[in-house]
Amino acid sequence: MHRRIIFNDLKNGLWRRIFLFLPIPLFVFFVAFSHMKQTADYGSQGSFLSAVLAVMEGIKVIEDPSEFAFISPFFILLYSWLILITAYYAYDDMKEYGIQTFTRCGQKYSWWISKCIWNFCTVMLYYGLIYLTCFLVAVIWGNPSFTVDETVWNFLFMAEKEMASGRTFFLYVFVLPVFTALALSMAQMFLSITFSPIAGAAANILVLLVSISCLSQWLPGNYLMFLRMFLRIDEGVKFLPAFFVDIGLLIGSVWGGVVILKKKDIF
Repeated sequence: MHRRIIFNDLKNGLWRRIFLFLPIPLFVFFVAFSHMKQTADYGSQGSFLSAVLAVMEGIKVIEDPSEFAFISPFFILLYSWLILITAYYAYDDMKEYGIQTFTRCGQKYSWWISKCIWNFCTVMLYYGLIYLTCFLVAVIWGNPSFTVDETVWNFLFMAEKEMASGRTFFLYVFVLPVFTALALSMAQMFLSITFSPIAGAAANILVLLVSISCLSQWLPGNYLMFLRMFLRIDEGVKFLPAFFVDIGLLIGSVWGGVVILKKKDIF
């Protein structure tokens, strides 16, 4: 029964909804390719890593209210699209297939764990498409390396610190944003089955907007933005505290779902 529930979620929640993921490579390709052209204007060469940084850069720290008028919509669109993809599936499934599963087999917790696995796979696929598209652009441009040119680092990304090692880049650009997106997506799903999909989506959008307005180690939206990272600016987000915040949010959301399903009357 457990495997069947998971199979149904992967089939109905991913495969049959794969069309929702199709705009992502298009968005990312446009930004990554524009970045490569911009590096050429500086007499330098972009790479796979620099393309990823350009896509994941987010929004620089807001120091003056007038700067809100110049915020690039790409970052908001990129993360909001993930919120949209994950907004309704668990809630709708609980009201349809979930009721049958609870009634016939009493598999409340199996149903919830399956939704957590679906959520994990959704986030992995989403970010996998982002990184894969950046790699393809870098291959087309002729430099799929995991390095960043000094000119690109100092002028395009306006870094205030020396360039970090490849391992540090990996933690900050590949591990932390994905793990943060997973933690926030799990929290959204928990709020969705507790209250409503709109409440879950609204909470994540609120976190995103507040994070844009304020650089803080304790606001997870900052962990999604390379321009807010410690490897670029001294006051930026540090990996370990952010990682532990994500772990707390992830564990709290998964355990909260177990508690809610134990008490919730879904009939």
